[in-house]
Amino acid sequence: MEEICLKSQGLEDVPDSVMNSSCKNLDLDFNDIFTLPSTFCENLTSLTILSINGNNLVTLPDNICLLSELHELYLKENYIAKLPETLGELKHLQELNLIGNQLKQLPENIHSLCQLVMLNVSENIIESLPITFGNLECLSYLNLSYNSIEYLPESFGNLTNLKTLDLSSNSLMSLPDSFQNLPSLEILNLNSNKIKTLPDTFLSSRTLQKLIICQNQLSHIPPWFSEMENIKEIYLSDNYLSKTPFPEEFGEKCLNLELLDLSGNNITGLPNSFGKLTNLSNLDLGSSFDELERNPLLSNGNELVCLPDSFCNLKNLSKLELDENQIEILPEEFGCLKNLTYLDLSKNKLKVLPESFGHFEQLRSAYYL
Repeated sequence: MEEICLKSQGLEDVPDSVMNSSCKNLDLDFNDIFTLPSTFCENLTSLTILSINGNNLVTLPDNICLLSELHELYLKENYIAKLPETLGELKHLQELNLIGNQLKQLPENIHSLCQLVMLNVSENIIESLPITFGNLECLSYLNLSYNSIEYLPESFGNLTNLKTLDLSSNSLMSLPDSFQNLPSLEILNLNSNKIKTLPDTFLSSRTLQKLIICQNQLSHIPPWFSEMENIKEIYLSDNYLSKTPFPEEFGEKCLNLELLDLSGNNITGLPNSFGKLTNLSNLDLGSSFDELERNPLLSNGNELVCLPDSFCNLKNLSKLELDENQIEILPEEFGCLKNLTYLDLSKNKLKVLPESFGHFEQLRSAYYL
């Protein structure tokens, strides 16, 4: 028998019919299984895929290494507090999912999972990673979000095949020096940490397509922001960015950029090259709060007084948020942004709108006050 699916059967134990089978794909999701007996691993040595999501497992059997043919192991939404060191002996394991458990740490020898491509340990209570973690050189997808990680090991930069990295909602204050050596990242999420600075150089600058660093403590942007030739989305809301934080070359190199969120900073200016971002369709320079969350006594947006004349070249803009700034005057050609369907200029210092505003025909939502 190749596959057995016993999903949502109210099982408290693994049935004998399963224990005596030679199945390769076993699905026990959403039952009430508390434990796997050692005989489970002794009998089911042909398993290549094992899924026990949404059960009551607290631990795994020490002899799990007997499942030597395992390629995929799914254990999300259990109560596992510790993984056996023998897990590192699953030499063929390619995917490991442990979302929503109670892990405080990973096995010291997790780096021995030499074929591991996907690792997801989001929503645990992990505080640190083993110093050899970077030896997982085949890893392409890594999700460590919603943990309590305060620092990354220096070996982290050895994850040269990593394409998707999610470190959001941790307690990181800095990144190791080796972080700049990651060469293949396409998606990087550092949202909701305490990071103050980014590396001065970054080998992934030319491969990045999506960058999320909201709700941190960034005060400046490094030069490699002008090297992101494949970037499509940048999220930098709720940081400490001020003055004109982008390098002047930013608009000349990031020509594929479609979305830019800079809401909730202290930015006073944009570079003249900004108008060259002709693929930009969604730009948020306003408040990062919803209307009900805003403090009416404070400015929750940026500190822009004016926009560069080149701003009117952003012909693909469809959504523009400039609320809660200090804008006193808009460029005369502002009305040439004919693809705008959403415009928020509320809570600025505008006294007069340019005559070109009469050219807007596609606006569905507009806020000026």
